[in-house]
Amino acid sequence: AVTQTMQPVPYPTGDARFRNQVCYGARFDYVAEPGRTVRGMIRDADSKAPLAGVTVDVSQLSDSLMWLGDGFMHTLTDAQGRFELHGLPLNGTHTLHVLPNAEQPYFRTELRTAAEKGQQPIDMTAELRRGVWIRGRLIDRETGSPAEGWVSYYPFLSNTHAARYPNFEVGVTSMGYNDRYNTGPDGSFRIPAIEGRSIIIGASRNPAGYRVASGAESIEELRDARDGKRVYELATVELGNAVREVEIGPGITEAAFDLELVPAARHRVALVDPEGQPLHAVQATGYLVDSFLARNPVLPNAEPRNEAYLDVLGLDGGPPRTLVLLQKERNLGLTTILDGSAPEKLPKS
Repeated sequence: AVTQTMQPVPYPTGDARFRNQVCYGARFDYVAEPGRTVRGMIRDADSKAPLAGVTVDVSQLSDSLMWLGDGFMHTLTDAQGRFELHGLPLNGTHTLHVLPNAEQPYFRTELRTAAEKGQQPIDMTAELRRGVWIRGRLIDRETGSPAEGWVSYYPFLSNTHAARYPNFEVGVTSMGYNDRYNTGPDGSFRIPAIEGRSIIIGASRNPAGYRVASGAESIEELRDARDGKRVYELATVELGNAVREVEIGPGITEAAFDLELVPAARHRVALVDPEGQPLHAVQATGYLVDSFLARNPVLPNAEPRNEAYLDVLGLDGGPPRTLVLLQKERNLGLTTILDGSAPEKLPKS
């Protein structure tokens, strides 16, 4: 905070949350603009019953492309499914994010307000179509132990039932951040789904330790389309560690499917100096599989390692990659190509 008296100066943050992008001194006068109220109802598409306890969150303001993040401006629907949001800018359209609670089998859905002149409230109604629950667990395939992470759901473009749900839009591509549902500490999850063929994707909170998009190779539509273009919205199946096809028949209200994480191959190699002695404080990059889930650190900013060894992950079946090692204090380094195997020792030169 500014503690001195000063003339106002421009402070262009580019952040849509700050309507007036000016930095003021310790004393100032500020004339607030009038705001707009957005109000409406969230209800079931078939029964027209109101949906209480649904979060309505403002995610984008005034045609801005900046995502504001959950919790910037939000409210809950009341017992009649009604909500009101106050103080939105008068100009442009705004994007609202509708988030059903954990006990409601409805999908998260985006709403766009109309662009209105004047200061009158904007009224809108959103109808959500009930889905089917999928229950399951995210587990380590080798140990059977639960894994914490997140799970997402995407129907195939060929699934004709998806056309009845407004949250599935043909031609929209997403990185999937808004589609993620966190698992419990025991790896359990419950997510909404629809009738027909779809995929579920899971990722560990430690994604580098597992293969990327494992299971996608066994799904015919995804073998030649790892970019995800055979399913609604998902940019690429490589946003997850595990992929599984699911099919839900008519009349089903709940289905059970687990997701298995396949551990990445792990090669432990010793770090030694030119005399063959253990070498500590080594910085490394290239020992992970670069993906949307995990990235290798960038030298020279990588954290020096306390151990005189390095675990190289994911060499099984992956493309060759470059491993770079650096020990600054002794001016030692090594660059080598890893092509599916790792040496037992990495001498420094």
